[in-house]
Amino acid sequence: RRYQLEDRKRKLAMKVDEITQAKRLERAKQQYEKLKKWAQPVVRRFGNTYEKDMLRDIEVQEASFLLSKNSGQIEAKKEEIRDLASQIWWRTPELQMQLFQQLSNSINFAGYQDANFARRLIDQGRQAMQQQDWRMLSQVNGQLLSLLPPEVSNRISGGRSVGF
Repeated sequence: RRYQLEDRKRKLAMKVDEITQAKRLERAKQQYEKLKKWAQPVVRRFGNTYEKDMLRDIEVQEASFLLSKNSGQIEAKKEEIRDLASQIWWRTPELQMQLFQQLSNSINFAGYQDANFARRLIDQGRQAMQQQDWRMLSQVNGQLLSLLPPEVSNRISGGRSVGF
């Protein structure tokens, strides 16, 4: 009797998984396309030869993994593209300056969890830009993003990883 109940639970879980599989697959494809659309210009403009080749390799493999019924394969490629573009994003001064301008100009300090700390960081960011200290600017940007609510941070950063 106990085993019958466990068997029914397992069968029900398999049916739920089957029903939601198509939605997960479609969502993974949409997220992949959105991320690729963001990453392509970053990699093509600011990436080195190796990084451009990596993007090209992923794009060549697209036909196979986008036709797959396995959303995990699409998720893995999505993460590869995100990691590749994020790495370029965080080391490129021009992109860091754009992000800093957005963080310092268009956001009300009330949105930051600690407005006073955010003001100090923005002052440090301005100083880093004047001194062309891109590593410091990158750190300031990461800290400013971490002071924002996650939904605001993700919208501003485009979901870019805040790793250094």
